[in-house]
Amino acid sequence: MVDPIDDGGLLDKSRRKFLLYLWIGAQSILAALIVIPGIRYLLQPLYEKVQSQRVQLGDFRAIPEGEPTMVEYQVLQRAGYQIKQDQEFVYVLRQGDKLKVFSPICTHMGCNVAWNTEAGEFHCPCHGGKYNKEGEVIAGPPPKSLRQYPSEIEDGSVWITLGEKKA
Repeated sequence: MVDPIDDGGLLDKSRRKFLLYLWIGAQSILAALIVIPGIRYLLQPLYEKVQSQRVQLGDFRAIPEGEPTMVEYQVLQRAGYQIKQDQEFVYVLRQGDKLKVFSPICTHMGCNVAWNTEAGEFHCPCHGGKYNKEGEVIAGPPPKSLRQYPSEIEDGSVWITLGEKKA
């Protein structure tokens, strides 16, 4: 006689299949709860707005005329959730009442350039790049001129606006 409840193990197989799908679904949700915040953390810098920072360099009259002068300044740097104050520098070229403020970072590989007074040039120690006092490339591998920062004179003080990463 055939047992009406015996389904030949079909019910047992479908129950196992259901439990397997339930387990896979639970593991997928768990993995998503771990992976999604990690991906968001890694990609967060791409979506942050770059905030410009206005920085005071000092007294306009203290800057010598006609030759690039290294001027140090304090800037707030944000790295993730940490904010710290760093000391950086720029080169300021004063020509009469006008200013040019150059980044000290070589456009080739990011090394700091140095002003050579005797040669009247900026020299990059890494790969021999040279710039004239206007920040224009005169020799070596740099692909473009030194970056210039927007500057203004306000009440006798020199101010620059920092924005995106210096390149």
